Amino acid sequence: MSGQSESAWDSFSNTIEKLHKRISQSKAVNVNATNLKDQAQEVVQVYFRQIHPELQSLGVDITLIAQVTESMQALFKLSKGTHSKKVYLGLLKPLIKSMMDVSGAIELRHAEREFLSRSSTSIIHVN
Repeated sequence: MSGQSESAWDSFSNTIEKLHKRISQSKAVNVNATNLKDQAQEVVQVYFRQIHPELQSLGVDITLIAQVTESMQALFKLSKGTHSKKVYLGLLKPLIKSMMDVSGAIELRHAEREFLSRSSTSIIHVN
């Protein structure tokens, strides 16, 4: 993701980490707080409306996207009911790991595009 998109991914990742932190610091056994549930739902909406299409257009490996997508669907379902803090954290921890993998894939795609851009420029100068 370039320019603004990179900051969108970074912002999205930070939001997930903040949600994880807020839930882990919660004293309650179950996540019942409306603000936490609303935040989880907003995260899911941002993912499906903005982040997912950008990952696809960048060409991030579909299996990496699928891992995050599956977690987002599960997070949405959790946010619609009453579930334990442990269940949320059990979902968010691997989600954060998957997101780190996606961040690496984004960097790889940028490197590939830069290489192709420089290669085509070199070919033009050689001829």
